[in-house]
Amino acid sequence: MALSDSERKLLEELEKSLGSPRRAAAAPLSATELGPRRLLLGLLVSVAGLTVLVFAVISRVPILGLLGFLGMGAGLVLASSRRKA
Repeated sequence: MALSDSERKLLEELEKSLGSPRRAAAAPLSATELGPRRLLLGLLVSVAGLTVLVFAVISRVPILGLLGFLGMGAGLVLASSRRKA
């Protein structure tokens, strides 16, 4: 199936916009930008939160489960946040 002239032009514009310099700004964060200590601390907090959550499910204490869930979330936010410049 052939493309019409307008579709071809639109496709060319899309291809050009994908190769624009703005694409470099959306590059994923490297470990050095995140900071290895922050990443490790965040992962440790997340694992501790998961441990509390599992313990809360076993012991059937809902408030403890909520705290474990919030701890997991806080750890993931900490691990994925950039360090201040």
